[in-house]
Amino acid sequence: MTWSVWEVAQLGTAPPGAGTPGGRIVVDTVGDGEPVRMIEAVGRLLYTKRSAAIDVPVQPTVGKLGFPDTGGTLRWLRGDGVRLTVSTRRRAGATYPGGGCPAEVRRQYPIAEPLADFGGLHPDAHLAELELLSPLEVIAPGGTASMDIHWSCHGPLEADDGRRHVGARVAAGTWDVLPVHPHGDPRAAGQRSEEAQDGQRRRRPEHRPTRDSGAGHP
Repeated sequence: MTWSVWEVAQLGTAPPGAGTPGGRIVVDTVGDGEPVRMIEAVGRLLYTKRSAAIDVPVQPTVGKLGFPDTGGTLRWLRGDGVRLTVSTRRRAGATYPGGGCPAEVRRQYPIAEPLADFGGLHPDAHLAELELLSPLEVIAPGGTASMDIHWSCHGPLEADDGRRHVGARVAAGTWDVLPVHPHGDPRAAGQRSEEAQDGQRRRRPEHRPTRDSGAGHP
């Protein structure tokens, strides 16, 4: 069976006054190709190309873009200055899913009715997803695949008790980005103790269809 490891970071993108302020996603690029329009469920995702990057601002759409020319780094720049970066190393000459896209960005916002063409999916929150994928490869029974991903988070985060958080760690086996207090162990706040070394982690392979129909997951 042909597989690709698929990592998803889901972000709240509520507009100012309703929680997390808006922002933009920056996709690094190593070429000048256009993104692949993978899904257009509601509206049309707009983007701006600039030197070595593509900007995708928060916007009222439900859709997904794929990036065949990315080097493997996605950045979320939140309106209040918080920055999240997820990155992996693109393998030269490898074949990637979704039309050759090592990275994808999905966007949604609350809509009134379910999407009949997408299995009745009903977006009810302001979200963006930063998605990184490994090359397609055949895994024999009992085999494994891995993908190294680096996460970092910086910016003016405030804890409930008013103390500043200045970094991030990744809890192994979860999707969570956990704030780190500069003067104490985050485990003291009841967070998971299973942490990946230096922000790197390996995940079990997840099945990634070679053809992205978008059904049920725009």
